[in-house]
Amino acid sequence: MQTTRERLHEFLYQPQTRAARAFDLFVIALVLASMVMVVLESVPELQAAHGPVFERIEWVVTLAFTAEYLLRLYAAPVRLRYALSFFGIIDLVSTLPLYLALFVPGAASGVVLRGLRLLRLFRLFGHGRWADQGGLLVHAIKASVPKVVVFVSAVTIIAVILGTTMYLVEGPEGGFDTIPKGMYWAISTLTTVGYGDVVPTSIPGRMLASLVMVLGYGVIAVPVGIVSSDIAQTVEAYRKRLVCGSCEARGHAADSRFCRRCGAPLTVGEALTSSGSVPVVKLPPGDV
Repeated sequence: MQTTRERLHEFLYQPQTRAARAFDLFVIALVLASMVMVVLESVPELQAAHGPVFERIEWVVTLAFTAEYLLRLYAAPVRLRYALSFFGIIDLVSTLPLYLALFVPGAASGVVLRGLRLLRLFRLFGHGRWADQGGLLVHAIKASVPKVVVFVSAVTIIAVILGTTMYLVEGPEGGFDTIPKGMYWAISTLTTVGYGDVVPTSIPGRMLASLVMVLGYGVIAVPVGIVSSDIAQTVEAYRKRLVCGSCEARGHAADSRFCRRCGAPLTVGEALTSSGSVPVVKLPPGDV
């Protein structure tokens, strides 16, 4: 027999029923509505015409987020761990703007409070499948960091070399009066931004610029390929760990919650590696 707290934990952190999923969608809708309001309030004409409406909507959103935060705190297996977790802090911060505005007159339209309201967007990644898929993405990005750091270091060295070369080729007469300005040009060209505020005018300078433009495609393609490869490997590893506790079937899609063969709930089992099996523990979202 489940306790009220256990049922509430399943409802909030492991939404499987229609009611739980509907609640998830309701919270997501509140987050999106709050973001739309932040955007619309920045337009003076709309703020002057519909200010009271925006304020009432903000009260509804704030009270709903406050209630959800208190419920999540109550239902979390380890309350302090949830309160100090990333999503726990985001949940708390998302309730603060309107309360702060009550104690600080005229602060409701302040930059700091608007920034706090924008943090509500992170709540999207703590709900339902967004949390699972977001966890896979974060894991893949972490795996990519060493390779991306090496690549960025190489690009920085190339930018210094190209900036210095352009400074020597063009010189102050061509607008490249310092090496940092040449580096700025190299970075904006390598990243295919190309502001055009500093451009080479000599033939050697233009030839070098053409080479840098071609190299720019690689600057974009390489990190994208690195991260994409790690995402694919992470998803595949996660798929291999999804095991049906009833029929022991494997090979489910990464976003599957139930067995494709017998319909039983899936669990994260052991990840098979070249050195054997490594147990993997999946914590509830509230404990992350």
